[in-house]
This record gives sequence, C-alpha cells and structure tokens, in this order.
Amino acid sequence: MADVTDSEREFHLAEFAKLNGEIGEYLKSTADLLRWTTVSSAAVFAWLLAQGSKAVAGGSQWMLTLAFAIPFVMSLAMALLAQAQAERMGQIGAYLARLEALLGHTGFGWEEHFRDQTPVTGKAYQRVWYVLLASNLLLGLLGAVLHSFH
Repeated sequence: MADVTDSEREFHLAEFAKLNGEIGEYLKSTADLLRWTTVSSAAVFAWLLAQGSKAVAGGSQWMLTLAFAIPFVMSLAMALLAQAQAERMGQIGAYLARLEALLGHTGFGWEEHFRDQTPVTGKAYQRVWYVLLASNLLLGLLGAVLHSFH
C-alpha cells in the first residue's frame, strides 16, 4: 500500500464507495433503457398493426409508413445513450482500479480481479441491443412496405 495520510485514505475510500454506487446506477439505468425500449417498441408496432389502417383512413398513407420508423429511431437513440453509459462505466472502472492499487493489497480488489477477463455482461447487453435494433429495422421496413399496399 502506498503512503497516504489518514485524511487522504478516508477521502479515497469515500470516493471509491461513491463511484461504485455510480456504476450501480449506470447498470440499472442501462437495463431499464433496454427493458423500456423493448416494451415501447412492441407497443408501437402492436398499435400500428392493429390500428394503423384505421388511423390513416382519413389521413395520409405516408404518415403511417413513416410511423413504422419510430421504434427503430427510438431504439437507436437509446442504444447510443446506453453506449455512452457503458463508456462512462469503463472510465470509472479504470479510475477505481487506480484507487485499488493505491489503497488495496497488491493483486486483490474487484477491478484487479476482473481486469483480464472478458466483460460478459457488457457483451451480452450489446448483443441484445443489436438484435433489438435489427428487429426494429426489419419490422419497420416490413410494416411500411405491407401498409403501403393498402
């Protein structure tokens, strides 16, 4: 352990706890983004398929066709936000690793333990976002094409 004063140690321990909490909030937020983007995409598609033709009866067909892009555009925006959160978590993790090296026992600590391992959870979320984006794009295109023939 490096030579730090008691007040520095106290400060860094409080900082460590705060940043760990911030990562927990980012993880929850990322999961919530994925959950609610999936639910809202399904709700928009369900409404468009069930009510879209009725809604357009007196209106414009191109508006209905354009509405099929809503889930994809919304998913893309939320995926970009989730990516920004993941990058921020990586930055915090790198700093926490430095704090562990300063305050902890050599070779121990959460960041040190997982440093050389594949980030399984992050990769899984990334793949699910890709599937959601691809699904929303394909369903949006299919819905737009099918509704353009009515």
